[in-house]
Amino acid sequence: MVSPDKEKRNLQHKSWYQRNLEKGRIIGREFYRKHRLHIRKIRTLRRHRIRLEVLGHYSSGQFVCACCGSSQVPFLTIDHINGRKKGDGLSGYQLYAVLRQKGFPSGYQVLCYNCNQAKEVYGVCPHQWIERKY
Repeated sequence: MVSPDKEKRNLQHKSWYQRNLEKGRIIGREFYRKHRLHIRKIRTLRRHRIRLEVLGHYSSGQFVCACCGSSQVPFLTIDHINGRKKGDGLSGYQLYAVLRQKGFPSGYQVLCYNCNQAKEVYGVCPHQWIERKY
């Protein structure tokens, strides 16, 4: 719950910003220009933290590919188990952020990039195809 003082400050800030749109934009641009490297560093760290949180959730904290067992975190990615829905359009950081925001819905798994791409191209990962064939 937000404190009454914070709500009051938020309303005052919003009111000022609406009255001074152009001035607010100029101030924002100047702030970004002065602190660009620091802002980028913070955004990158936040994105990495969210990505690790999502990968950890869908791999039960193991950080392994559900198909081949690869545990190299930079190569792990989220896979739609039943294929991507048309109009979904989410990938990369946006997908991680939405999954976290929605409370980690079911229907996703952790795959390494190779297994994920092979599944998209061939419909099944070659690791599973080889096991079925022989």
